[in-house]
Amino acid sequence: AAASEVKSVANHPPQFITTDSDNPISIGCVGSGEIHSRISADQKQGTASFVIPPRKTTQRFLIYYQITPENKTIPAEHASRLSPPESLQSQLIPGPPRWTEILTTRGALSQQDAPYVVDTLTIPHENPYRALFFISGHDFLENGDLAVSTVHGDVWLVSGVDAELSELKWKRFATGLFQPLGLKVVNNKIHVLGRDQITILHDQNRDGEADFYECFNNQIPTSVGGHDYVTCLETDSFGNFYFMHAQQGVMQITRNGRRLNQIAAGFRNPNGMGMGPGNIITASPQEGNWTPASNITEVKQGGYYGFGGPRISADRPLGYDPPLCWIPRLQDNSSGGQVWVTSQDWGPLEKQLLHLSYGQSKLLLTLREVIAGQAQGGTVTLPLEFESGIMRGRFSPADGQLYVSGLRGWVTNAVHDGCLQRVRFTGKAVHLPVAVKTMQNGISLTFTSPLDRKTAENPDQYAIQQWNYLWSQNYGSPEYRVSAPQIEGRDEVEVLSATLLPDQRTVFLELSRVIPVMQMGISWQLTSLSGEPLKQTYYHTINSVPSRKMDESILA
Repeated sequence: AAASEVKSVANHPPQFITTDSDNPISIGCVGSGEIHSRISADQKQGTASFVIPPRKTTQRFLIYYQITPENKTIPAEHASRLSPPESLQSQLIPGPPRWTEILTTRGALSQQDAPYVVDTLTIPHENPYRALFFISGHDFLENGDLAVSTVHGDVWLVSGVDAELSELKWKRFATGLFQPLGLKVVNNKIHVLGRDQITILHDQNRDGEADFYECFNNQIPTSVGGHDYVTCLETDSFGNFYFMHAQQGVMQITRNGRRLNQIAAGFRNPNGMGMGPGNIITASPQEGNWTPASNITEVKQGGYYGFGGPRISADRPLGYDPPLCWIPRLQDNSSGGQVWVTSQDWGPLEKQLLHLSYGQSKLLLTLREVIAGQAQGGTVTLPLEFESGIMRGRFSPADGQLYVSGLRGWVTNAVHDGCLQRVRFTGKAVHLPVAVKTMQNGISLTFTSPLDRKTAENPDQYAIQQWNYLWSQNYGSPEYRVSAPQIEGRDEVEVLSATLLPDQRTVFLELSRVIPVMQMGISWQLTSLSGEPLKQTYYHTINSVPSRKMDESILA
């Protein structure tokens, strides 16, 4: 990197010359009057920047760059012909719409007979603008319309989002944004997170297109790194904004847009996060170096979550802060974000946490418990299929259903370039675990509906395995036995007894020994009291074992 202090008047623009290239580049600025600035360049990253101090009067200037062959500077006579830009006031008047065609598609309602089904909002992949629909974010406007962003820089408005989805109308609202991977509607204004800034889109003449792209905050560090994405966009109850940065971790922008703060670090190529009740922040990295498996992290201020190597301290003996839970590769090999169930119209899962798998195009129900201030829990995959790698989820304030979006890219089983789909509760009985408690002598699981006592209290209806991962600089990790940490594999865990508690929804599994473990798979084949079969596997993480213990006198 290099930098130089520069001062410029109109006829003598400053210059900075890169010297380690066959075709050096001259950069500088031309302004009306003096411009005091600092020019810096990072030759490794291929970037250059100007820092121009604030001033009380308006100043217009032009930033230029030119390839200068044979290591020559830009000719002074050429630079002197560059004039600062004229006033742009005339360009601020909203013009006529540019994208006049409204695209109409018909959605597809699921015909499955299940408690939760997936409806599809059909995407207009064939369109006159040849626009690509790798969908990267969405949220609802006050009138029930959806705002949808694509990774290639568009924002579309989708109307007709009703029960039947019979006539969906797509209108291009904005384009030219820099790889937007997050979208949030605040005060009925569309906020888009790009790789460079958060942009607020204003439709000043109400013609269905954004006329003014307002920079809300552009303090986000930008690079040319292939994995340096800036993803997701959430807000807390105070109105502050949050997103994931590939190099910096969980970031916050204050509600007035003036300050950028780092909340936590140590996430590998993160593609999503979530904001829950009480401003609980969750986030997920991608499996790889110093990230042995996918996981969900409950983020704490100043936390460090492992990517980058050990940072051992008295408060961090592992060298990293443990996640809420680890997720096996076959359940999620590449994570999206999280969404909390805020709707009373979505069945018995209100206030539960959902995790979106980009790699497996799946939705995972996530259970959590808090022991001595540390969250832990696990996931169970819901029996739902999506057309693409889902990353973002929003509950509609109109119908109370979950809408998810995503795209197809690297390391995903996605079928389509993008998807926009609705997970609809049909009213049928739900048979899922919704709570977990780790105890000294076993684990209890609470279900949404009563269980048949005969199957629930038969230990042979359960199978438990446990294993650890190796946190290292290697890419990912094999599974290692807890009993023999150097040997790959899983340990079987014997279920000594199974007891159905008086609520008929909670079963306690008595185990001979409960210890901290990165991954525990609990499988069951049960029957509900109404006769419905339950065949599921829940993947648990035990960061610590509490002092509580199930009363042995009530065990079956």
